[in-house]
Amino acid sequence: MADSKENRKIILSFVVPVYNTENYLKKCIGSLCAQKDQRIEILLVDDGSTDHSPDICEESAGTDSRIKVIHQRNQGVSAARNAGLSCAAGDWVCFVDSDDFMDACFSEHIIPYLNAEYDIVYFGYRDIKQDQIREHKEERFQRRELDKKDFSDIRKIVFNSKTPNKHYDKYSNMMYTAPWGKCYNRAFLKRINAAFTPGVKRAQDGLFNAFVYKYAEKGLFVSEIFYNYRVLPDSATHGYHADAFDTAQKLIACYRKDLGLDPQRSCPELDIMITRQFMYCIVLNYCHKKNKNSYRDRKQEFLSDLNSELFQEPVQNADIKELCAKEYVIAVLMRHRCFALINLLNKARTL
Repeated sequence: MADSKENRKIILSFVVPVYNTENYLKKCIGSLCAQKDQRIEILLVDDGSTDHSPDICEESAGTDSRIKVIHQRNQGVSAARNAGLSCAAGDWVCFVDSDDFMDACFSEHIIPYLNAEYDIVYFGYRDIKQDQIREHKEERFQRRELDKKDFSDIRKIVFNSKTPNKHYDKYSNMMYTAPWGKCYNRAFLKRINAAFTPGVKRAQDGLFNAFVYKYAEKGLFVSEIFYNYRVLPDSATHGYHADAFDTAQKLIACYRKDLGLDPQRSCPELDIMITRQFMYCIVLNYCHKKNKNSYRDRKQEFLSDLNSELFQEPVQNADIKELCAKEYVIAVLMRHRCFALINLLNKARTL
């Protein structure tokens, strides 16, 4: 069993929001307990799970004193991350999703880079989809420092603008929007009052990081890969969301507030992001395989939402040349209200 928390300085706090992930949770917790550095803590935030996840958390805490379990009623992943963040004692915070896992060597390799001068330290990740594994890292340099201009560029990526700098070409947007794959300086987060926004069910990660990047001044890229991201078909990212339109509405309102924009005015800076949000509505609702509404009803909902004040003007005005080829085609079909073709492409699994 690890040394007691009272006898050690905590450098790194792992914050793990947990909700009904019993099939993956032991692997996640085990990867964190495998960290050899004793200057860490593992905060497991059970967000009202209804499976065996709470029991797994408690059993794990009995085997490693570095683990602290927090139980709360179900409030969503944002509230769970905020709960962990408020309890963290480490100088740095690393968020880990409970269906993902870390390399066992992570802490001993990353802690030497966690200098107080940095606001954020990034590292590489793998995405794992069944038997396919893809690595995401920057191969051209071992380490690279980031300045305020870099964070301004990265913030544009979060808003789904065209990648503005060649240094970021090999990284997917997930590197910047997800809360994992990086360590945050906790003093920095506290100074800017950073917190996740409760009530936003999708893309709350990008909302959090868009706020953080507005204030970040110095950071570091470490090219080594340490994080393992599972791509699961039934996860919140890929599951059926009948309320996708409402979620998009809340998210866009939050982004407008963050940018200090008039909610009634069109904003070119957000047009691409809003266009992509409607694409999420297509994939997660109108054309999702679990949507049992008739084709006619799904088409009607698609047209009604697309013609709404929220989406109509941004979709028509967005500079869709900034989109990748697949998204460009979908955007053109959206502008021509071609639901039949979009639905066909979705069935062919090209969306």
